[in-house]
Amino acid sequence: EFLVPWKSEVPLRLDVTGPACEFGAFSFSFWECPAWPPSLAGCLVGSLQLGTVLFIETFLGSATAFQVCASCCALPISKMLGQENGYINAFATPNPKAWWQVVYVGFAVVIAYVCSKADGDLGGATGVGPIAAFVGGFLMIFASRLGGGCTSGHGLSGCAILLVQSW
Repeated sequence: EFLVPWKSEVPLRLDVTGPACEFGAFSFSFWECPAWPPSLAGCLVGSLQLGTVLFIETFLGSATAFQVCASCCALPISKMLGQENGYINAFATPNPKAWWQVVYVGFAVVIAYVCSKADGDLGGATGVGPIAAFVGGFLMIFASRLGGGCTSGHGLSGCAILLVQSW
């Protein structure tokens, strides 16, 4: 709120007007405030990015997690057909530099569920039906592999290292 007003951007169903959401005050609570200031969230994501680069030697993103899961599903089929595929084998073979994203995406899903359940906001967002959501999800996964990365990877990692295609 100091540099750029952010509370006005939060949906009305999420109450950010109470003392638990006064960033900088003693009463601020990470657990009770349903939306965090962008500056704080950015610092936390930056810390996660730095740790990922130092310890795993790769950048944040989630597109590879989709490829790992798809390759693990496709591997038995390719073996059954007797056709080895180097691309599928590369992603289906356990490798911490690729497989960590499966854990990353899994935790993101679980944490999002737990937080929305705790805030009483599970199902509160207006959206689309299950079939449209499934088709949209499939198109996002397909496009993230076609484009060489997902929006989170390009937005968080590509922009951080000034990749032209990420802007």
